Amino acid sequence: MKKYVALKTIGVWMDHAEAKIIHPGQSAAAIEVFHSPVQSRIRIPGEVPDGTRLGDYRSTNNEFTKHHTTQNEIHSYYKQLAQKLQSYDEILIFGPAPARNEFHNYLSKEKNFAKKRILVKPGDYITDNQLVEFVRENLV
Repeated sequence: MKKYVALKTIGVWMDHAEAKIIHPGQSAAAIEVFHSPVQSRIRIPGEVPDGTRLGDYRSTNNEFTKHHTTQNEIHSYYKQLAQKLQSYDEILIFGPAPARNEFHNYLSKEKNFAKKRILVKPGDYITDNQLVEFVRENLV
């Protein structure tokens, strides 16, 4: 006789600013919000324009540094989120931004997620009750 093992499922609505972790068997009040450390623009009081003045022109090499700082923050965000999802067998990733595809690519390179079923679907900015319903429709 074959023993039935229930899969642990979870849904993740995400963009670059935050991720909402949704358990299909719980209500909208139980949604866990995970905030991203990514800051699109850090403003420092009294900040002057980037770059060095070269005569009448302004030159900068800070864009390279800023890009890599942002990429490191995004990588850290995905790593922390992946740690929260390690115990689940089936993961639904959805959201309005390209972050869902980037996170799926990140998970596909992780050995811990090689045998897990990961679904990626487009989603929109919707209410918490609609998020729970979307996860129930697509996972259960």
